[in-house]
Amino acid sequence: MNSLEEMDFEQRILPELCAESRKYNAALLSDLDDAALEERVRESAAAAKRFGLTSRNDVHAFVGLGVGIAQGFYRDPEVRKALEASRHMRCGRIWDLIQRLPSEVWGRVMTVPMDRHVETTPWAEEWVPSLENPGEWR
Repeated sequence: MNSLEEMDFEQRILPELCAESRKYNAALLSDLDDAALEERVRESAAAAKRFGLTSRNDVHAFVGLGVGIAQGFYRDPEVRKALEASRHMRCGRIWDLIQRLPSEVWGRVMTVPMDRHVETTPWAEEWVPSLENPGEWR
Protein backbone atom coordinates (compact mmCIF):
# COMPACT_ATOMS: atom_id res chain seq x y z
CA MET A 1 0.00 0.00 0.00
CA ASN A 2 1.35 3.35 -0.93
CA SER A 3 -0.39 5.36 1.76
CA LEU A 4 1.11 8.67 0.70
CA GLU A 5 -0.26 8.36 -2.84
CA GLU A 6 -3.85 7.66 -1.78
CA MET A 7 -6.42 10.24 -2.72
CA ASP A 8 -7.81 10.29 0.81
CA PHE A 9 -4.60 11.38 2.55
CA GLU A 10 -6.30 14.50 3.93
CA GLN A 11 -9.46 12.76 5.10
CA ARG A 12 -8.10 9.47 6.44
CA ILE A 13 -4.33 9.12 6.66
CA LEU A 14 -3.42 12.55 8.04
CA PRO A 15 -5.95 12.32 10.91
CA GLU A 16 -4.75 8.76 11.64
CA LEU A 17 -1.10 9.86 11.78
CA CYS A 18 -2.00 12.81 14.02
CA ALA A 19 -4.01 10.58 16.37
CA GLU A 20 -1.18 8.05 16.60
CA SER A 21 1.30 10.83 17.25
CA ARG A 22 -0.84 12.18 20.09
CA LYS A 23 -1.35 8.71 21.53
CA TYR A 24 2.27 7.56 21.53
CA ASN A 25 3.96 10.92 22.09
CA ALA A 26 1.37 12.61 24.32
CA ALA A 27 3.82 14.02 26.85
CA LEU A 28 6.21 15.22 24.14
CA LEU A 29 3.50 16.92 22.09
CA SER A 30 1.36 18.37 24.87
CA ASP A 31 2.50 21.92 24.04
CA LEU A 32 1.40 21.63 20.38
CA ASP A 33 -2.11 22.56 19.34
CA ASP A 34 -3.81 20.49 16.65
CA ALA A 35 -2.77 22.81 13.81
CA ALA A 36 0.89 22.73 14.83
CA LEU A 37 0.83 18.96 15.19
CA GLU A 38 -0.82 18.60 11.79
CA GLU A 39 1.89 20.77 10.22
CA ARG A 40 4.63 18.67 11.83
CA VAL A 41 2.96 15.46 10.63
CA ARG A 42 2.57 16.86 7.10
CA GLU A 43 6.24 17.81 6.99
CA SER A 44 7.34 14.39 8.16
CA ALA A 45 4.94 12.59 5.77
CA ALA A 46 6.25 14.68 2.87
CA ALA A 47 9.80 13.67 3.79
CA ALA A 48 8.76 10.01 3.93
CA LYS A 49 7.36 10.37 0.43
CA ARG A 50 10.58 11.98 -0.84
CA PHE A 51 12.54 8.99 0.48
CA GLY A 52 10.19 6.65 -1.36
CA LEU A 53 8.64 5.02 1.70
CA THR A 54 5.55 3.11 0.63
CA SER A 55 4.60 0.57 3.28
CA ARG A 56 2.10 1.62 5.92
CA ASN A 57 4.37 0.48 8.75
CA ASP A 58 7.35 2.39 7.40
CA VAL A 59 5.35 5.58 6.87
CA HIS A 60 3.81 5.43 10.34
CA ALA A 61 7.17 4.67 12.00
CA PHE A 62 8.91 7.42 10.03
CA VAL A 63 6.27 9.99 10.97
CA GLY A 64 6.29 8.77 14.57
CA LEU A 65 10.02 9.37 14.81
CA GLY A 66 9.83 12.62 12.89
CA VAL A 67 7.24 14.23 15.14
CA GLY A 68 8.29 12.62 18.41
CA ILE A 69 11.67 11.72 19.82
CA ALA A 70 13.71 12.56 16.73
CA GLN A 71 12.02 15.56 15.15
CA GLY A 72 13.53 16.21 11.73
CA PHE A 73 15.88 13.20 12.03
CA TYR A 74 15.71 12.71 8.25
CA ARG A 75 17.74 15.91 7.69
CA ASP A 76 20.89 14.30 9.10
CA PRO A 77 23.33 13.33 6.30
CA GLU A 78 23.96 9.83 7.68
CA VAL A 79 20.23 9.18 8.06
CA ARG A 80 19.63 10.39 4.50
CA LYS A 81 22.40 8.14 3.19
CA ALA A 82 20.97 5.10 4.98
CA LEU A 83 17.45 5.84 3.75
CA GLU A 84 18.71 6.19 0.19
CA ALA A 85 20.61 2.89 0.51
CA SER A 86 17.38 1.09 1.41
CA ARG A 87 15.33 2.37 -1.56
CA HIS A 88 15.35 -1.11 -3.09
CA MET A 89 13.37 -2.46 -0.12
CA ARG A 90 9.57 -2.49 -0.34
CA CYS A 91 9.05 -2.58 3.44
CA GLY A 92 11.02 -2.77 6.66
CA ARG A 93 13.05 0.28 5.80
CA ILE A 94 12.69 1.97 9.18
CA TRP A 95 13.66 -1.22 10.99
CA ASP A 96 16.67 -1.42 8.65
CA LEU A 97 17.48 2.21 9.47
CA ILE A 98 17.27 1.57 13.20
CA GLN A 99 19.66 -1.36 12.89
CA ARG A 100 21.99 0.26 10.35
CA LEU A 101 22.69 3.55 12.10
CA PRO A 102 25.29 3.63 14.88
CA SER A 103 24.14 4.72 18.32
CA GLU A 104 26.11 7.97 18.07
CA VAL A 105 23.96 8.99 15.09
CA TRP A 106 20.78 8.23 17.02
CA GLY A 107 22.20 10.17 19.95
CA ARG A 108 22.73 13.12 17.64
CA VAL A 109 19.29 13.08 15.98
CA MET A 110 17.17 12.33 19.04
CA THR A 111 15.57 15.52 20.29
CA VAL A 112 14.20 13.94 23.48
CA PRO A 113 16.08 11.61 25.83
CA MET A 114 14.84 8.05 25.27
CA ASP A 115 14.26 7.42 28.98
CA ARG A 116 11.82 10.36 29.15
CA HIS A 117 9.96 9.01 26.12
CA VAL A 118 9.75 5.44 27.41
CA GLU A 119 8.43 6.58 30.78
CA THR A 120 5.61 8.59 29.19
CA THR A 121 4.57 6.32 26.29
CA PRO A 122 1.48 4.08 26.43
CA TRP A 123 2.77 0.86 24.87
CA ALA A 124 0.36 -1.20 22.82
CA GLU A 125 -0.19 -4.68 24.25
CA GLU A 126 1.20 -6.36 21.13
CA TRP A 127 4.50 -4.52 21.66
CA VAL A 128 4.98 -6.12 25.06
CA PRO A 129 7.27 -9.18 25.24
CA SER A 130 5.47 -12.43 25.94
CA LEU A 131 6.04 -13.70 29.47
CA GLU A 132 5.37 -17.28 28.36
CA ASN A 133 7.91 -17.14 25.52
CA PRO A 134 10.63 -14.56 26.20
CA GLY A 135 11.99 -13.12 22.97
CA GLU A 136 8.59 -13.24 21.27
CA TRP A 137 6.18 -10.36 20.99
CA ARG A 138 2.45 -10.65 21.47
